Amino acid sequence: VQGRRVARVWRRAKYIVFDLERAGRADGHLVAHLRMSGRFHVEPPDAPEGPWCRLALGLDDGRELRFVD
Repeated sequence: VQGRRVARVWRRAKYIVFDLERAGRADGHLVAHLRMSGRFHVEPPDAPEGPWCRLALGLDDGRELRFVD
């Protein structure tokens, strides 16, 4: 997903879909299933991840988008 911008975030049941774009054109999707207790958090990069963090994506402003399940 490096170099892409999130154009839209939407939900279908327990799926979260991130529509990605590059240079103003559609360029794929990132799809996550929330499972039983999954959730997304935006955290500072120095915050401890904890044992249930499954993914951490760096954002342009230095923070991280984390998927915790």
